[in-house]
Amino acid sequence: MSVLVLANPTAGRGKAGRLIGRVTAELNALGIDHRIRVSESAADLERLAREAAASGVAIVAVLGGDGSVERRARVFYLTVREKESATE
Repeated sequence: MSVLVLANPTAGRGKAGRLIGRVTAELNALGIDHRIRVSESAADLERLAREAAASGVAIVAVLGGDGSVERRARVFYLTVREKESATE
């Protein structure tokens, strides 16, 4: 199973951005198939979350601060609900 990591490199005064390489190395060391998408802005991070939800990605991780996690969780949830409503 693959993991999609949505990264906000400016979170935590840039700390999240500095962790991208470490996260990649750890996931590789664990043999976890993954892809990291780095956002360019808050709007871009929201777009990436919507695309992930619409594509049916099973596992999404967010590398960012509290705001990044909360907003992406909300966007992901609402997108999945919209998709389910459309099929009913």
